[in-house]
Amino acid sequence: MGDITNGSTQTSSTLDVLVSDYAAYIYNNKITGTSLSKSGDVMTLSTNTGSYLILPWKSDSLYAVMVGNLNYKEENGEWVKQNSTIVAKASKPYINASVGKIGQKEASYIIGEEYTYYVEAALPLFPTNSKITFKNGPEFSVALGKGITFQGIDNLEMNIGNTKLSLIDKKTEVDGKYFTSTATIMNGDTKIGSIKITNKGRAIELGNLTYLDIYLNDSLVTNQKIRCSFKTKLNEKIEVCRKKSQSSINASTNFNLFPSNVMFTGFVFPHAYDENWKLYADENWIDITESIYVFTYKLQLNKHVLGNPTKKLGGAVFEIYSDASLTKKIGSVTTDDDGFAEFSGLGEGKYYLKEVTAPTGYSLLKRPTEIEIKYDESLIDSETGEYCGPTVDIANQKISALPITGGMGTILYTLVGILLIGSAGIGMIYYKRKNKLSV
Repeated sequence: MGDITNGSTQTSSTLDVLVSDYAAYIYNNKITGTSLSKSGDVMTLSTNTGSYLILPWKSDSLYAVMVGNLNYKEENGEWVKQNSTIVAKASKPYINASVGKIGQKEASYIIGEEYTYYVEAALPLFPTNSKITFKNGPEFSVALGKGITFQGIDNLEMNIGNTKLSLIDKKTEVDGKYFTSTATIMNGDTKIGSIKITNKGRAIELGNLTYLDIYLNDSLVTNQKIRCSFKTKLNEKIEVCRKKSQSSINASTNFNLFPSNVMFTGFVFPHAYDENWKLYADENWIDITESIYVFTYKLQLNKHVLGNPTKKLGGAVFEIYSDASLTKKIGSVTTDDDGFAEFSGLGEGKYYLKEVTAPTGYSLLKRPTEIEIKYDESLIDSETGEYCGPTVDIANQKISALPITGGMGTILYTLVGILLIGSAGIGMIYYKRKNKLSV
C-alpha cells in the first residue's frame, strides 16, 4: 500500500478531509467494481484502470482507508496492464478473559475458595474524521453463573493502559437476597465511566446470576487496553463434573440455560461512520464475547474388608485435608451401609483422608490416605461426556484376639510356672494356719 501524494505538502488533517470527501463521492455515486471474488483472506477485484478507494462495507475489524492504483507499464515496446496488491491494515477490537492466571481459560476450585477473573479488552482505533455514536458509551459486561459468588465491589480493580483507575461514590443496596452496587470510574480527576453490579432484574428469571456492567464515556475512543480483575468464590450451586467439550455451551444465545460454572463476558460498541457518507447503519454494532469455565469435582469412597472387596464397611468417618500436615481441613464424610461415601466441591490437587472413626470391629488406619484429583480424559463417562472425580478403595483389617507366639515348649514352661506359683500360695496359707497366724 503506497502513500498518498499530490506533489505538495499536506497536513494529516487536510488529507483526512480529502479522503472523507473522496469516500463520500464514491459512496453517493455508487462507483463499484465490475467483478469481485473472495477466497480465504484474499479478495480480488477485476475492474478498469485508475485509482480506487477501498472501503470495507461490513467487518468485525476497523480498516484504514485503502487506495489501489491500476496502471499500465511499458514492456518490450507495449503497454501492459499491471495488477496491484494491497495489504489491508486493520485495527481489530478484542476481548480476552482468563481465570486464576492470565491466559488460563478453565480451572477448578474448592467450594468456598477465593480466586480471580481477569478481563482485557480494546476498542479499535477509529479514524480521526469519524463520527462515533454510542447508546450508553462502549459497554463492557460480565455475567457470572449462579454457582459463582461475586466478592463485592471493593474487590474489583480497573486499568486503562498502564494507569490504574479509581472507583468513587461506591454504594451497595441490599433487598433480601438481591443486591445492587454502583460506582463512578475515575482516571485521576476525570470521570470516564460508571459501573453497576447486580444480581437483580434479569437475574431473577435467569437463576440469580450476577451482572457487572461497565459503561465508558464516548471520549474513550482509543485502542488502549482496558483491564479489569475481580475476586469470586464457588458456592453450592456450582456445576460438579467437567464436560469433555465445554466449548459447546453457547451462553450468548441460550441465556435461559446459562450454566452455573460459566463467566460470560462481552464488549459492545458500534462501527464508526462519517457524517457525510454514513457507511454503517446504527444497528451494526460489534459484540465480542468469550466464555470462561470453572469446575469442581467430587470424591467417592468405597470402604471394604481387607482382602475381601465385596464385604462393605459402613460407619467409617474420614476427615479431608488439603495439606500433608493435616492442618487445612476441607470437610468430612461417613460411609453408609454399602461402604460408600461422597464429597463434592474439590478442585484439582492432592488431598489427604484421615480416618477418625473405624467401622465397628475393625482397626483404625494408622496413616492418612493420599489422593490426587486431576482431569483425566481417559476416565470420561462415554454416555454423559463428563468426568466427575476419582473413586478410592480403602480397606480395614478386622480386630482379632492377640495371637500366642512361640513353640509348645514355651507354652509348657508357662503352664508349669503358673502351677508352681499356685502351689506356693497354697503352702503359705497352710503354714500360716499351722502356726495360728492370721491370714
